Amino acid sequence: MGRIKGDNVECGYHGLTFDCSGTCVRVPGADRIPPSARVRSYPVESRYGLLWVWMGDAANADPPPSSRSSIGAIRPGASTRATR
Repeated sequence: MGRIKGDNVECGYHGLTFDCSGTCVRVPGADRIPPSARVRSYPVESRYGLLWVWMGDAANADPPPSSRSSIGAIRPGASTRATR
């Protein structure tokens, strides 16, 4: 598990810190960051209490939905299961 540090994500094991593009911006104990130190990044949208991740080509990701939900309001305790 890692943690959020400002706008970056820090690896909980190694302490490497990455920005939102996946580029390493900090290596503990090192003065120089290798140019190849990067991870793949994915478009993420926070909606309805969940994180939605697009794992495909970022250029093909759907744009974020408008502020008006297409799901509509769901009453607390109401079933969200599809019925036949």
